[in-house]
Amino acid sequence: MVPAPAGAVVNTLPVGAQQVLVGDTLCYLVNGVTYRKTVHGYEVMPPPTVVVQQVMTAAPPVEAATAPVATNQSFTVNIPNARGGFTPVELQRSGTNFLGPQGELYTEFPRVEQLKLMYGK
Repeated sequence: MVPAPAGAVVNTLPVGAQQVLVGDTLCYLVNGVTYRKTVHGYEVMPPPTVVVQQVMTAAPPVEAATAPVATNQSFTVNIPNARGGFTPVELQRSGTNFLGPQGELYTEFPRVEQLKLMYGK
């Protein structure tokens, strides 16, 4: 087996792809190969020169959004914003609920679409 060359595009990600941040870009890492979403599919990137931060996900990869990064009782979700970057939103666990930074209460872990309405500007 040979690693995919940089610039190659695949229609779907290989099984086991993990969401990662390369700088401010949401990417996917599997078997040491980094992919980024394009209009044509997933493009193989050259090996990153910046720190790659893994983001934990409980759902399949989501286009243009990152899943939560968990600490003990808080979760940071990077929400895509209108400037083309991400706004970190910290949620606190409160029993079985979650509290947002502006005091809003979620009875279940909020979806990126919900948070984007308030924090994606």
